[in-house]
Amino acid sequence: MPHKFDLHAFTRAATRDGRKLLAIYLTCGFPEREWTAPLAQAAFAAGADLLELGMPFSDPLADGPTIQAASQHSLERGVTSGSYFTTAREVAELGPTLFMGYLNSVTVPNFLNRARDAGLCGLILPEWPVHSAAFAMFERSAQNCGVPRIPFVAPTSSAERIAATDRLNAPFIYAVSIAGVTGARATVSERAYDYLAGLRTSLATPYLAGFGVANATAAQRMAAVADGVIVGSALLDGIGRVNTLEAACGFVRAFVSELRAALDDAPVLQENRKC
Repeated sequence: MPHKFDLHAFTRAATRDGRKLLAIYLTCGFPEREWTAPLAQAAFAAGADLLELGMPFSDPLADGPTIQAASQHSLERGVTSGSYFTTAREVAELGPTLFMGYLNSVTVPNFLNRARDAGLCGLILPEWPVHSAAFAMFERSAQNCGVPRIPFVAPTSSAERIAATDRLNAPFIYAVSIAGVTGARATVSERAYDYLAGLRTSLATPYLAGFGVANATAAQRMAAVADGVIVGSALLDGIGRVNTLEAACGFVRAFVSELRAALDDAPVLQENRKC
């Protein structure tokens, strides 16, 4: 029986203690199927708190060129839903791991059973609606399986949607920093930082900032106004530039260590948080 990780308790404890959470994204099977678990191990050893394991999908609407290319590469290398969950089980034994994918690639309820049995501790599905009668049973089943979903908010979200998302009492909320797709960016606009800072007065649920985090400097600035960051494309870009597993693990250790140090030095802001 896989270890059951309480993601809700983990994120609340981190927020209470002022620890900025670092979530790392890897595409399952990129660039080689057997690399995923060693890369995850390197990330956890370097200070990652959570790992999003992406299921390769042919039409990843929320993802930019880097993750789209990684998904296509993995699909061409033969990664399937079956091999995904085999790898997910290996990765989940190394540290808390979340499913990241798209609703078109999952089949209910078999999907939830497979996620639970693989030891995954949460679900990131961008198209999952905030409120829908059709998804209410799915949501309850996911919670009962111990794999709660992680909802999204974005700069385009209305105040009503943000409030509704907060009422879900999710383990954490994925706060998209920009109106666009994933991808490392040389700079992040001041508008994005202002938007993330503004969420502190709207959300009691911990929220992690994603999309556009390219380096330790951006991670630290976002973590100053959020409860942590999610980094994916910049990591995949670095992995894609090397040719050996040893070099890829070395890059992951160095990059994640830099992010971890930056987040540990980020200021802790609690005074204006919604209660």
